[in-house]
Amino acid sequence: VPRKNHATLLLLSFNKMGFDMLHSWREPVERHSLESLSRPAIGRRRKNRLQTVEVVVNENRFYRLLSNVLLMAFKGAVDPARHASIAAVYAPFEQWKDALEISNTLVGY
Repeated sequence: VPRKNHATLLLLSFNKMGFDMLHSWREPVERHSLESLSRPAIGRRRKNRLQTVEVVVNENRFYRLLSNVLLMAFKGAVDPARHASIAAVYAPFEQWKDALEISNTLVGY
């Protein structure tokens, strides 16, 4: 869900290899956002104005039946601090791939 007054970094992956690549996008952008998108609040620490959303896409219909089991296993492999920013999509994604010009599903975007 978008947050007011925040920039959003949307990261997409279609498999484990692509998901493992996302940190190479996420970490530098988050580090930079702490320096430039943050603004000090009076009497408080700097507040991060970047919202990161990671979407894991799986177009296999069979996996949709196992989505709860797969999501539990997936979240077990991810830092619990990031759980709220990760969503899994078990549906056809072709129209979004075309709109986003995604041609290689082996890498993360």
